[in-house]
Amino acid sequence: MPPGVPRTSAIEQAASEVLKDPGGPAERILAAIVGISEGEAFDVSILDALTPESIMLLDCLAGEVIDAGRRDELAHAIAAALMKRVQ
Repeated sequence: MPPGVPRTSAIEQAASEVLKDPGGPAERILAAIVGISEGEAFDVSILDALTPESIMLLDCLAGEVIDAGRRDELAHAIAAALMKRVQ
């Protein structure tokens, strides 16, 4: 996450960036990271469709959940990003 940016804001920015492509592979991976689509399998070859920047952001967001236990903050950021996309 970018230094000097509040953690919650950085998570929201990263989630918004990753979710720019509605229904894309990044959205499916992010849902799996947060546990929204538990049990839904996906082929890791979908990573080939992502840019290196998207993969890096997904890695950072996964780290926020796995290492720092910020699942709820990430889920909130995903919801906010999806709401912005609808508006």
